[in-house]
Amino acid sequence: MSKPKICVITATPLTIHLFFREHLKLMAGWADVTVVFNKKLNVEIDLSDLPITIKHIHIMRKISLYWDVLSLVSLGRLFSLQHYDMVISLTPKAGLLSMLAAKLTSIGVRLHIFQGEVWASKTGIMHVLLKAADKATARLATNIMAVSKSQRLFLEANRIVAKGSIKVLGEGSISGVDINKFKLNSRGRKCERLKHQIPDNALVALFLGRITRDKGVFELLAAFSVVAREINDFWLVLAGPDEEGLTDILYNSIDPDLHDRILFTGFQLAPENLICAVDFLCLLSLREGFGLCALEAAACGVPALGTDIHGLRDAIINNETGVLVPLNDPQLTVSAMRELALNKAFRLELGAAGKARARAHFDARSVVKAYDREFCNLIDD
Repeated sequence: MSKPKICVITATPLTIHLFFREHLKLMAGWADVTVVFNKKLNVEIDLSDLPITIKHIHIMRKISLYWDVLSLVSLGRLFSLQHYDMVISLTPKAGLLSMLAAKLTSIGVRLHIFQGEVWASKTGIMHVLLKAADKATARLATNIMAVSKSQRLFLEANRIVAKGSIKVLGEGSISGVDINKFKLNSRGRKCERLKHQIPDNALVALFLGRITRDKGVFELLAAFSVVAREINDFWLVLAGPDEEGLTDILYNSIDPDLHDRILFTGFQLAPENLICAVDFLCLLSLREGFGLCALEAAACGVPALGTDIHGLRDAIINNETGVLVPLNDPQLTVSAMRELALNKAFRLELGAAGKARARAHFDARSVVKAYDREFCNLIDD
């Protein structure tokens, strides 16, 4: 009996690398898996070790009418030739295009996994258009999932999905945390600080993720610039790909006297090393589906400062595993950052609770197996 055929669609290989590697390894044991993405994006990512077939389609993250139409046609042609049993989409643009192409080519199981709503941080016509696109994606899919409980409530409240139609597995997240990799490493802390020339006695906050406006990097720099003037040994590290060319703009947005305490490291293949070298994480996002890096930090015993938005409420429990501050409240953000920087006992208390929670509910092995069972069930149905 031949294996079922599954096609996974995303715009960039970074999504696969960060969230879906282990799923593909398990899935390849019982299915013939093809992964489609734009090979011209995030070229530093290597997926050649995975037991999958890789196809290139020029899917763009942002709206591009020309490339969007070509991508839709290319997906439709691929689906018509391959006759997949299931299509899984992981990002908004890829979701709309692949769900439409799969519907038009009569693929029976069409699963979209919502991981973040671009329109949540937009205004005007872009808010309306992107929201309508997500609603269309949900209607075209035969099955839909969210990566957090608060995201599910948000999507239902905004009528993107019908109430009760969207599923969240366990406590949420798409991939969980590899607790064997993300763990406190005092030796690694010293080595990583030496590598980046960070003093041993420095207090260090870390941003980990794509450097984009939606991730709240300008709000982060504004808060840091206030606290850093008060605390002379306070540093900020920003780790991740600069997708919007913001590095110079961010540097120029703050006092030049603070430049030597800000470090841009670029994309990190081993973020667990950097997490162990810092004192707390900062994720002041305007939108999130879950905020996995906060969970990865928690597994290392590192607390997080985040915005009180859907998605992050699942990754950070306020005043238990980290601190949540209202969106667009600079004063409270500065106060919370100052408290985390100065109160070591508070950081240790939050870190211990976060580590216990991450290990109890978000072990990657359990989370990935739960998704794999769900994929199997969808194919069998």
